Amino acid sequence: MNEPHILIAEDSEFNHIILQHSLKELGYSFTIVVDGEQVLEKLKTDKSFNIVLMDLKLPIIDGIKATAIIRETFEEPQKNIKILAMTAFSDTGMVEELKKKGFDDFLKKPFTITELKTIIEKNVLPNKNNISEIQEKTEKQESIIQLEYMQSLSGGDIHFENDLIQTYIDLCPSTLQRLRTLIENQMLEELGNEAHKFASQTRFFGIAASKELEIIEKSAFSNTNTEQFHTLFSKIETMCFAAIKELEEYKEQSIR
Repeated sequence: MNEPHILIAEDSEFNHIILQHSLKELGYSFTIVVDGEQVLEKLKTDKSFNIVLMDLKLPIIDGIKATAIIRETFEEPQKNIKILAMTAFSDTGMVEELKKKGFDDFLKKPFTITELKTIIEKNVLPNKNNISEIQEKTEKQESIIQLEYMQSLSGGDIHFENDLIQTYIDLCPSTLQRLRTLIENQMLEELGNEAHKFASQTRFFGIAASKELEIIEKSAFSNTNTEQFHTLFSKIETMCFAAIKELEEYKEQSIR
């Protein structure tokens, strides 16, 4: 079996940074596209890919529909290419449903480099068993943010950590404003997609607001309990701005 040549379907710039860093550390070749339509075009024109990391909430054509098109209309070898769902949810029912829809496996967000390496090698290099372990820091912090995951991913690379932190700090205010506008205008589908993307970013830094964002996402897509959006958003906004302050302090301490 050839080494992994990975097609990544992910529209979050924040997640691009994480995936690029992780896959470069692992030495895997990869290409990133940002919507389901681009996934289909890439697979039609480049037969060298042997695995797809597919986010479910993609624009234009979502990950589930793109996977169905690949399974139903593509020819070999791409018809049976390994497709891994990237999702924040991993309950048994969802996993089984994803398999029925053509996915081979799933990768739960957020993930460590070890988890990423393991799931890729499990699907592309099934006989390879020399998985290298990465030491994760376990010291708990009494704060809004919990940075163990980021620290385990960075491997002590302060510049990488600070780039991620600054990206979040830069994106957070405008994202919160978009969420507020979508809530006020009851644009539920757009709200669900935006909450899904932002939850992944907040979860990366261990910010508890990810739980409220997940509630908004599920409620927006099901059009239920929408009356709680303003209360939830107020909590999210408070936690995120408190988190920004702590992230700025962490960043300043790291460069001293």
